[in-house]
Amino acid sequence: MSGPDKDEHPPAAKIDTVIIPISYNRNDGERAKVLDAAKVAKVALAEAKVNVWTDMRKSYSPSQKFQYWESLDLLIRIEIGPKDVDAGEFIIADLANKIKHPNGRMIAKRTRVKIDSLVEETKIALSNAKLKGGNKKRKFDETPEVKVSVYWLFVSLSLTLSFFFSLSL
Repeated sequence: MSGPDKDEHPPAAKIDTVIIPISYNRNDGERAKVLDAAKVAKVALAEAKVNVWTDMRKSYSPSQKFQYWESLDLLIRIEIGPKDVDAGEFIIADLANKIKHPNGRMIAKRTRVKIDSLVEETKIALSNAKLKGGNKKRKFDETPEVKVSVYWLFVSLSLTLSFFFSLSL
């Protein structure tokens, strides 16, 4: 897990689930209890062999983090805020199974789960997400290096042919 000041994470292809602690910098005690709950969840999920990462970056708002991970076609997002900690709950957002919001946008299906059943519910949501939409090719699997090398192959072939034809004249 990266530290709170680092923006680096493992390759996104290796992450199935991200935990996003939601805290507002009004109260340091509030932030500490949210981060503690996120760490407990990460350890429990990692022990259950779920590929999980906790996004503790301070430079982004929760909505920016949500958009970032959705742009990478992540399967499951777990949200935890101060009210959730007080209620003993987490929110599992299933990004592969979206539902229609009343305003017309498609949003992640969100389910509140108790802390005791987090691992089981996450595994169920992850298997459902993989069945319904997780098998599509993720955007981060594309390798731009291949496109660059094909371009340079074409350029070198063009130069070779032009050299060859200039000799034959």
